[in-house]
Amino acid sequence: MFFFAIYFFYRNLLLERLSYLGWILLLLSVYFAIVPVYSFRKKAEVSKGKSYIHTKVIVDTGVFSVVRHPQYLSMLLVALGLILIVQHWLIFIFSVVSMILIYIGILKQDKILVRKFGDDYKRYMQKVPRTNFLLGILRLVKRKIIKAQ
Repeated sequence: MFFFAIYFFYRNLLLERLSYLGWILLLLSVYFAIVPVYSFRKKAEVSKGKSYIHTKVIVDTGVFSVVRHPQYLSMLLVALGLILIVQHWLIFIFSVVSMILIYIGILKQDKILVRKFGDDYKRYMQKVPRTNFLLGILRLVKRKIIKAQ
């Protein structure tokens, strides 16, 4: 979808500066897509031979101390980045629908994780935002300042 959109629609930019922001969001999405895989493998106590998503513990360090769902965030950033890069009504509609479906997936994932980890995950939910990485960074900095005092 991404390459199709760029190839067919990228030439008709209305607001070129917005497309630069879109490219930044796409680069940021790569970080939020790749880093969690390594964090899970390192911290999640996954059984040998199982996928990294079969965690036995809540990972709340690294990128998971900033947002609870970094890979979903990555998908949201790709959709938003496409809107800003391509600037075409068809991509806008497709991306907004995608973002709604992704958000529904996030809500379902939170319910599954509350059932799996119980009160520990509820406390984690209060501490770390779903996908708002700017708020997550602010909360992380605040926690570190409080801890240092």
